[in-house]
Amino acid sequence: GVTGPSGPVSGVTGPSGPVSGVTGPSGPVSGVTGPSGPVSGVTGPSGPLGDLEVRSFEVGRDEAAWLEVNNRAFKWHAEQGGWDAGTVADREAQPWFDPDGFLLHERDGRLAGFCWTKVHPDNDPPLGEIYVIAVDPDFQGQGLGRALAVTGLNSLAARGLRTAMLYVDGDNTPALRLYEDLGFSVDHIDRAYIADIDG
Repeated sequence: GVTGPSGPVSGVTGPSGPVSGVTGPSGPVSGVTGPSGPVSGVTGPSGPLGDLEVRSFEVGRDEAAWLEVNNRAFKWHAEQGGWDAGTVADREAQPWFDPDGFLLHERDGRLAGFCWTKVHPDNDPPLGEIYVIAVDPDFQGQGLGRALAVTGLNSLAARGLRTAMLYVDGDNTPALRLYEDLGFSVDHIDRAYIADIDG
């Protein structure tokens, strides 16, 4: 999810109400709710996707490579592009953190992209989330974003989850188009504002 100090932001509502409160970066963020069950029949430039070779994140091994890719992929994003080791350590300490749902794809000996999933077990029924997904700029334009999203959704489905959601900046047209093509739809949009207070 995206949190931040200012700007329009979208929240996502799950089957039993709001999943979480969201405050926003600088620009709209859309909440989308997703398809039920595994995604199939998705094709990319080289044929069927969803069988992308991935491995689970390893705590104590993958933080530096992940931070490099995340910050390169989100260099334009006020919050997501400025993560450091402390931010990752904070997420690893959260009760929801599950390295088995943090999927990494490597090419040519480098981390090329990732799909970090999250489970909201307190929702009824439980809700899966694509928490953060990105492709290193050096590997963009090869269909990896779609393949990673499908792989992440299939990973959630394999864990018994039938509904998924994610957050995306509302002005990120290519990402919105991709998620809609995968069966997601905008659930609702929240707006958050900040102002300087003279004191």
